[in-house]
Amino acid sequence: MPKSRYHRALLLFSSFLALSGLPLASSAEKAQPKSSSNETQTVTAKEVEESRQREAEETKRLTELFLRNQSVFIRKGEVMLELNTFYNRNSRQDFVPVVGGVAPARVTSRFIDTTLIARFGILTDGLEVDLIAPVYVHAEQTSDFGATQTTTKDDGVGDIGGALRYQVWYERGIRPSLVLDVESKSRTGDAGLTGTGTWNAGGGVTLIKTIDPVVFFGRVGYTYNFPSQSRDLGNIWDYRLGMGFSLNDRVSFNIQLAGAYIGPSTGVGLSDTTGTTGGTAPIVFSTSHLEVMNLLFTTTVLVTKKFFIEPLVGVGLTEQSFTIIGLRVPYRF
Repeated sequence: MPKSRYHRALLLFSSFLALSGLPLASSAEKAQPKSSSNETQTVTAKEVEESRQREAEETKRLTELFLRNQSVFIRKGEVMLELNTFYNRNSRQDFVPVVGGVAPARVTSRFIDTTLIARFGILTDGLEVDLIAPVYVHAEQTSDFGATQTTTKDDGVGDIGGALRYQVWYERGIRPSLVLDVESKSRTGDAGLTGTGTWNAGGGVTLIKTIDPVVFFGRVGYTYNFPSQSRDLGNIWDYRLGMGFSLNDRVSFNIQLAGAYIGPSTGVGLSDTTGTTGGTAPIVFSTSHLEVMNLLFTTTVLVTKKFFIEPLVGVGLTEQSFTIIGLRVPYRF
């Protein structure tokens, strides 16, 4: 049974320094130009300090770009476009549908996918909408039965999806930040290797806590796969635990454990009945649950205040998990 449906089982400092006011002067002193000059200098100093504070807050926010998939990074009115390219590979022993039933084989899957993500800050700070479009997917699956070998290839658009993230509250004292999200995915990738062939919808809860200079985060979520005529994919419990920190004001690093438990799935194939009835008949096959687990290493580089690059390497920790090499390129408008 092709496993393309599972390959998608697969990141404030704020302070204010109040300037003390000048002592009250006598009426004679107020009439002198010196007092006016002092007031002007005080206003100018406040403006400079406030500007520095805003710059410091923005710099810290940019160094935490790696949290954009966990928190609400985009503010009201902002837009970010992100182009992601990944190479994914997995090799495992599995049962593959063949004419007349299923047979054991060594299955090697390779995917090269390019995804465009658009992030929009709407209504208020703390509310973000994402549009996720796998604009091109190249998929290749080789099944080695020992004596024979078959290869299936597919190219096209993947499953387009979307997400809504809301920052319920921000970190304060010992209380971590709380973010809620809802997500959904279409079946534009069809039922081949480029998509799952089903719609799904889900959501999750994320907690973020800073222990300077490290930011810790964790998420747990659930996804329901709507059954179709040809398949009923298992529902998904997923989790993510990680930490990140800034090496300097331009480079940050994070490591995270991302995993998912995928329930049992069923599908419908065709069995050759040429020798009996002279045609084909449907055959129902099923899989047990799957457990996917990856250790992800990411470095985020601030090229400019609007342009970033983010190389990523993922190591599969279970037989069903993919090894991942990729590059993310976000640009903030």
